[in-house]
Amino acid sequence: MNSFVIGDSFKLAKPFAGLVLAGGRSSRMGQDKSQLELNGKTLLQRAVTLLNNTGATELLVSAHSELALASPSFDEVDLQVVTDRFKNKGPLAGIDAAMSKTELPLLIIPVDMPLLTSTQLRNIVDASFSAEPGTDNAVCYQDHILPLFLPNTELLRDDLTHRLTSSVSDKKSLSIRRFIQQIALHELSTDDLPNNCLSNVNDPAQWQQAVGYIEKQRFIKS
Repeated sequence: MNSFVIGDSFKLAKPFAGLVLAGGRSSRMGQDKSQLELNGKTLLQRAVTLLNNTGATELLVSAHSELALASPSFDEVDLQVVTDRFKNKGPLAGIDAAMSKTELPLLIIPVDMPLLTSTQLRNIVDASFSAEPGTDNAVCYQDHILPLFLPNTELLRDDLTHRLTSSVSDKKSLSIRRFIQQIALHELSTDDLPNNCLSNVNDPAQWQQAVGYIEKQRFIKS
């Protein structure tokens, strides 16, 4: 795979789009997780920066409205908010909305993964572009369906529409893992990853734990 580095950004010879899933209800957190602040940046700002630095040529955010994007930090990037065509269908609806806006493959990350870094994302992109030419492989880490590199094919788009419009859709059929069972999935080892880098924060206790971990790492490095 051909790649090169410009400043903090990682540019790839093969283009892909970055998608932040930020349309969840955040009911357990008690507030919009995308607007939680860490080191002066919201989790949404941080997620967009990660995708930009990883080399995404298009940046999309699945959100309830554009209100979450009302920040000067987004003025320097070409960012598009996509809203669900099918309501109350979970993250697959956000992926569907993104696929309807771009023909590029997607690197998908959740907004609530504060310890994720561009290094882990680059590993996924590297693996996806190292596959045999003509193959449509999805890539994630073992036991973690997100972050996910997902091909953007007609087969997957049609299947998404079927799942989201089916009158018998249940929680299992609307899961991302069940959705990608129809294509090859390459799962990367997590053995050498930093602790908790793929952990989500779903409630205030988990958020405080993540903040404490980051503060501890900063203290150790200082």
